[in-house]
Amino acid sequence: MLKTLNLRKNAIKKYNNEILYLFTSYFSLFSSMFNSALGAAYIGPDKLGILNSVLLLIPYLNFLNLGVVNGLNRNLAMYEAMGKFDQVQRFVNASYTASIFSTILSLLFGIFFSIIIIWSRVSYEYLISLILLFANLIFYQFTIHYDTTFRSGQDFKLLSKILFRENIVYFVLSFLQINLELLGRIISNTIRIVLRFVYRKKYVRYSTNGRGNISDILILIKVGFPMMVSNYLFNVYNITDQTIILAKLGTDSLGLYSISTIIISAVYTIPSYLGTILYPKASRQYGSGKSTKNLRNFFWKSLYYNIFVLLSIAAILWFTIDPIIRAFFPKYVMSINSAKINIITILTLVCYGPSIIISVARKNYLLIFLYSFSIALFYIIIFFIPFKLSLEVIAIIRLFINMLNSGTILLIAYNLTRKDIFNE
Repeated sequence: MLKTLNLRKNAIKKYNNEILYLFTSYFSLFSSMFNSALGAAYIGPDKLGILNSVLLLIPYLNFLNLGVVNGLNRNLAMYEAMGKFDQVQRFVNASYTASIFSTILSLLFGIFFSIIIIWSRVSYEYLISLILLFANLIFYQFTIHYDTTFRSGQDFKLLSKILFRENIVYFVLSFLQINLELLGRIISNTIRIVLRFVYRKKYVRYSTNGRGNISDILILIKVGFPMMVSNYLFNVYNITDQTIILAKLGTDSLGLYSISTIIISAVYTIPSYLGTILYPKASRQYGSGKSTKNLRNFFWKSLYYNIFVLLSIAAILWFTIDPIIRAFFPKYVMSINSAKINIITILTLVCYGPSIIISVARKNYLLIFLYSFSIALFYIIIFFIPFKLSLEVIAIIRLFINMLNSGTILLIAYNLTRKDIFNE
């Protein structure tokens, strides 16, 4: 009994920084959901629909980094495990240099998009939504670069402090939506984006000490491009339902669907944060053991973590979503059924942890094919569907495709752990 208690204490002590990071991640999730809840309460579905339609541009531009940051996320932890610290610094320099170029390209696309909006003489809501759009375009690439150095370097204690500080401010600023409505939402989210960049730059774990050279950038692209493409297609797939709703049903329906969007995007952060902790550990295990067989234990642990967390959250949301919407968000009552369907869809995210094995082993072409097929299948079903399109129908189609994806990913990841594969 005493031995068991000591083992538990040692395990907690060993992983106390990761546990701290998870707690601050939950607080981040709470802050995001609180901000979104206030937005839904005080901003109409029509205005939220306009904001969401403008922000749909962002996921479509995530390919501009060409996978450099994805390559850094894998190589930083793996090369540290192999003791190649000079190469780690060169990769950090290369990633930062690439972030400058991808930011410039993002801004060019944003300016072109803005000209179209202004030329169309659209409403005031469209124009102020551009503020949040450009905040994302300016800071996103640099923030994700800094974030990667924290995560891959496993400096979770410092990252936890940063997350806590930025989300305290974000929580307080959420109340701006009560009086300023859509403008208050834009201000609170813009300040959060700026703070994410400022805090990470201030406490950066790996500073750049020179300009990245093209050879290191190409190495990161070679490693990260397939990961970037699979992640990009995954993100495009995740907004396919919103894109179809905007095109087929309009901004008002997209605004109603924002309840579902809030649920999925907020809950998705949980397996994402777990992945933040697990990915460097998988890279280190892979780098030290030099075989995918070394990741069998990782497969089961990551799967159990995700099942436990997602099942708990889905159960709570399922029994509370109906009374909460009716009591506090009466304008969104028509979205209850689609929201409940998307709560079931949350459970398909259990594959996120084991899917890390596919990226670490550099078998992303399998995910590229899977997500490409999923996007195509979504549009084919919509095109040939024999009955009237609605939010519920679109949510059911997404649930069906997500179930296929999740099962396929788990099979691929498990099969990799049965083989002796190593790709540096």
